[in-house]
Amino acid sequence: MASVRTVGMNALRAIEAGAQLLSSGGGGDTHLPRMLVEDAIRRFGPVQLLSSDSLAPRTPVCCTGLVGSVVSFGEKPAGAEVFEKAIQSLCRYKGSQVTAVFPYECAGANAFLTLAHASVQRLPVLDLDFMGRAFHSLTQTTPTLHGLDLAPAVVTSTDGTVVLLDKVDNRGLENFIRPMMRKLGGWGALAAFHEPHEIANRTAVSGSYSRAWGLGKLYIENLENNGFDLRRTLAKLHEQSVLRSLGSGYVVDVHWTTRSQGGRRSPAAIFTVFMESGNDGVIVSGEHLRLDAMHEFLLVSQNGQVIAQAPEIISVIDVRTQKALQTSSLKQGMKVEIISLPPAPDWASAVGRSLSDPSYHGIKLPADK
Repeated sequence: MASVRTVGMNALRAIEAGAQLLSSGGGGDTHLPRMLVEDAIRRFGPVQLLSSDSLAPRTPVCCTGLVGSVVSFGEKPAGAEVFEKAIQSLCRYKGSQVTAVFPYECAGANAFLTLAHASVQRLPVLDLDFMGRAFHSLTQTTPTLHGLDLAPAVVTSTDGTVVLLDKVDNRGLENFIRPMMRKLGGWGALAAFHEPHEIANRTAVSGSYSRAWGLGKLYIENLENNGFDLRRTLAKLHEQSVLRSLGSGYVVDVHWTTRSQGGRRSPAAIFTVFMESGNDGVIVSGEHLRLDAMHEFLLVSQNGQVIAQAPEIISVIDVRTQKALQTSSLKQGMKVEIISLPPAPDWASAVGRSLSDPSYHGIKLPADK
């Protein structure tokens, strides 16, 4: 049954908490994007969030979001006009206007950037995305699993540059865009997958905003009900099968390096955590746990045993702030809680796992070493 929800100021705190947890350490900081949404809602009003069956099947829609570095976006931010130019350029190329938009990644910064420019442009947002979490590559999107291309795609920059990319698959699109970011100031606005709603709906992860919103609301309510005791909160959510609470401890070592992936070197990190407690009888308290990460947390292991791995969503929460951390903000000396969340079902297939598990990122499982 078709439904419309209104995303106003009161929803943003819960959406932010959920988007942070679903980012698995990637996707970028949400603070500035949330501020942009707040400003947009004050000036232009709340955003309509449409369920997956709210539009006629042939209604044109497209996905959008930031590509490149969210850090660069923070240093050189821009308003909705950059995203509007990307969408309008794609619409001119395709010959029809879109009626609604959705994020290609409903986690981290992109969950908010889509809401911000949708409010300014008075466009409704569809409750779906192409990841169901944060991934760092456009190859790692559900259209790839369905043999569909995101292109034609448009990337625009703050200096007015417009780049159209067509006749490339999703891996090729990723490989074209990443080097381009160096010339476009580090980040760009993407508009892609201008298709009938029925195709987007069939291809995407459904209910993405609802999941972030509901997860964040549940997390905040449980924190408040448990006197902001994070360990007790996560234990309650573990009991409700919302997440797996893996345990808590102190980060005792951080080792950053690079790893070859797709013909280029990407930042990679190994975090060592001394565990004070462990759950499920899997993680052993009083021993060290290893987290392997690239842009996201990808693998949790201890004593050669895999505890959790992508596409499972691994999140690390700062005990002091009670917020999920980005991989880049996890520092030595922090006390953290480690959790995992189930991924969207799309990633459970053999093809889905091959595009998301540690081996895709060049990380060997402990048993393979």
